[in-house]
Amino acid sequence: MTESTDEYCVQQLKEFDGKSLVSITKESLELPEDKEEKKMEENKAKFENLCKLMKKILDKEVEKVTIFNRLVSSPCCTVTSTCGWTANMEQIMKAQALRDNSTMDYMMAKKHLEINSNHPIVEMLQQKAEAVRNSKAVKDLMVLLFETVLLSSGFFLEDPQTHSD
Repeated sequence: MTESTDEYCVQQLKEFDGKSLVSITKESLELPEDKEEKKMEENKAKFENLCKLMKKILDKEVEKVTIFNRLVSSPCCTVTSTCGWTANMEQIMKAQALRDNSTMDYMMAKKHLEINSNHPIVEMLQQKAEAVRNSKAVKDLMVLLFETVLLSSGFFLEDPQTHSD
């Protein structure tokens, strides 16, 4: 089965074997609570300024930046809003010859960056951001991290040359 067929099936199939199906690439994912929940709340407070700074730097590229506990080994991930297209659907729509660009802009503009507060890269970025808030190096690292996670999530970069430079 192709990815587009898989995605269509998931969109059409809302329940299986008595359990609700949800896309893990959407922002609405809810994980069961556990004893790590208190630590998660502390991390949200600790990394609040980093999230705000990343949102400010990434500006229109992301709708919001948050701490989330879905990540284990990655520093961050990109998810789409509940109604937005996944990376695969975005690729399919971009490939359409007679696409409607107004719809493209609306559906593509809903990316959320979720960061893993337990990852060494994020911890280092937090320390550097607090030490030198307006540093070009910190801004460049944030953009590089975001663009890298876009690529690994299946999205395309608008300007790949800038990324490679």
